[in-house]
Amino acid sequence: MAIDKCFLCGSDGTLQLGHVIPRFATNYIKRTSGKRGHKRLRRGYDGAVTQDGAKYRMFCRSCEQLLSKDEAMFSRQAFGKSYFSASKPVPYEEWMLRFAVGLMLRVCAAELHFADPSLVARPLKTRERREFDRACDDFRYYLRGDAIWPGKLAPLRLSFGLRSVPADRIIRNPVDQYMTRGVDYTLAIDGGILAVYAHIPSHVFWTQISPKTVKESDWPNSRIRKKGLIDMYRKQSAPDYFWEFLEERVSITMETFSDSLQKTIAWQEQG
Repeated sequence: MAIDKCFLCGSDGTLQLGHVIPRFATNYIKRTSGKRGHKRLRRGYDGAVTQDGAKYRMFCRSCEQLLSKDEAMFSRQAFGKSYFSASKPVPYEEWMLRFAVGLMLRVCAAELHFADPSLVARPLKTRERREFDRACDDFRYYLRGDAIWPGKLAPLRLSFGLRSVPADRIIRNPVDQYMTRGVDYTLAIDGGILAVYAHIPSHVFWTQISPKTVKESDWPNSRIRKKGLIDMYRKQSAPDYFWEFLEERVSITMETFSDSLQKTIAWQEQG
């Protein structure tokens, strides 16, 4: 179902074609996944593996530019520094929170309005749809400057300290392949948990919609604040239901990696 108004500001008019997953992440994968620059993510509507990431008309030009500014900051200040050379924690400021909330809103727009029925486990129930719609309102209020905080829905971020893999290293572990050479996004709706999920190389973002109460002890040092540190090599802690969900996402994504492609990625044929 197409979006007829900007998903952020609600204005009428022409909507811009924009990526769900930021282009810097997909460009990185294309540059580094084998000598032919492959990228293996989700499947497109025709069953083919997408090569440039999903793009939809979701936001007006002004809002697309607003979100792109935070994505550019994350790319320069966090993705490049933390992923390639994080020998010590990397500081961040409010652009990190804005980037994560913007990414969550992109995922909601894509999954609520453009999701391929063949890739959806089941349709959302009426109550679940209301929960996600309310979450989108909280995301919008914050991104538009109408609120100083995204309600109770501040995203969580887990980092996985996998550096850019040398050409002579073999990556046989499916989780490592997923973390270094895949991107992914979805709405989690199983086991009584409602959440928005997105993954780019080495970074996982998770915003729990229901239940809203997130125990800090279950997600130590994972909540994104207005300023803080990214520690790529700190041991990650999360509830069991998250790790079970992540295992499922790895399995689903790896189904789009052919045997020959996995071998190519494993040997890291740079070129």
